[in-house]
Amino acid sequence: MKVHIAAKGLELTDELEKYAHHKLARLNRKVPRRLRAEAGYELSLTQTTSKGAKYNTCSIVLTLGEHECMAKETTLHMHAALDVAVVQIEQQLKVLPRRRRRISWPRP
Repeated sequence: MKVHIAAKGLELTDELEKYAHHKLARLNRKVPRRLRAEAGYELSLTQTTSKGAKYNTCSIVLTLGEHECMAKETTLHMHAALDVAVVQIEQQLKVLPRRRRRISWPRP
């Protein structure tokens, strides 16, 4: 599991980084075993100010070989944005096409 965390407009504290790693480790359990070795996460945390309110955006890109899952959420709290984005990725993983090996026997 390769993780790249980038923060823009806010300080990436140890607490927030630890929370992000915990959530991504939970998400990694939902990834099919055959794809776990090549799984890569890009987590982007951004804070913007608009009309006196601070909006936090969490963007997750999960790369699984040829498949890619993306989620983006904006809320007032960074932890909540991260939670919602992780749930969105989990839902995308549920519909990830499962490759099953079929054996075709030669017909006489």
